Amino acid sequence: MLLDLLVRESEGRVTYMSTATIGSGSSSSTGLRYLAKLQENGLITIEDDFADRRRRRVELTRDGTDLLQITLSACLGAVGAPAGSDQAKRS
Repeated sequence: MLLDLLVRESEGRVTYMSTATIGSGSSSSTGLRYLAKLQENGLITIEDDFADRRRRRVELTRDGTDLLQITLSACLGAVGAPAGSDQAKRS
């Protein structure tokens, strides 16, 4: 869910709760529980969409974005640089 939010935000796309729950690959009720936990932990915000009050927007907080960037950097560092990259050529 968090990675999907990061990708969508980097592409300038808005994410609504229904899209986020579908992207979780779980049932709607489970997806909504995940979103509530992420909001409780300060990783996302959920706000009403003023253009359409039936929808609610989901966005990463600064803490959520920072956590994802740190995690992804650590994962990429653990597996090494991809073959053909400048970093791999220097090794």
